[in-house]
Amino acid sequence: MKGIEIIEKIKEKKLSQEEALAVVADDKNLRKIVSNYYKAAEKEPQIVTIETCSNEEGKIEQAEVKRIERKDFQTHIVESATTEDTQTIEGTTIGIFAPILQKGHGKTWNGIYSGKSIQFKIEDKEFLEQVYNNEVKFGAATTIKCTLQIKRKQTRTEDEPTVKENFEYIVKDVQTWADDEHFQSETKRYKRIKADKRQLELFPEEGIQEPEE
Repeated sequence: MKGIEIIEKIKEKKLSQEEALAVVADDKNLRKIVSNYYKAAEKEPQIVTIETCSNEEGKIEQAEVKRIERKDFQTHIVESATTEDTQTIEGTTIGIFAPILQKGHGKTWNGIYSGKSIQFKIEDKEFLEQVYNNEVKFGAATTIKCTLQIKRKQTRTEDEPTVKENFEYIVKDVQTWADDEHFQSETKRYKRIKADKRQLELFPEEGIQEPEE
């Protein structure tokens, strides 16, 4: 029986209270609805009791009222456990097939990473400015070399054997972009980092000596 059919039957009072509770207990979607209801009620300190009423149509005097005290709200809530972890990969490559070329037209790019399609955000504001200023050209085989952060969120509920996984991909900074294997350009940020590194190599701190008095 589908959830909507069950709800309609309950509304039409064709199920007793015991039958309705039994049906809810056997239906995953309805359990989730009930669980969310009691979670919301638990957050409201003024709600101390929830009453349910079941009776046959036209027989109000025989109505059966059931009270659920606040201390028992938790027994109607389906608990879930969530774990999160973050991985940062430096110098990895993403193929771009749907860039955001204009400011204000969304934040999510589409690309290929490790052989699969992903949606990702770019937090390198300097690279984005180059894109918006049309300094970066995108073709059918454009790739970026970047530092990629992958956030994984795993959720397991008490009544479901499988674990749900969600991934969030964030490009922290971009070093280079390329149209194919033979053409590669460095971002302004990466050029500056390389220049600073060369300068440090030319004038290492340990090689500088104070003049003798």
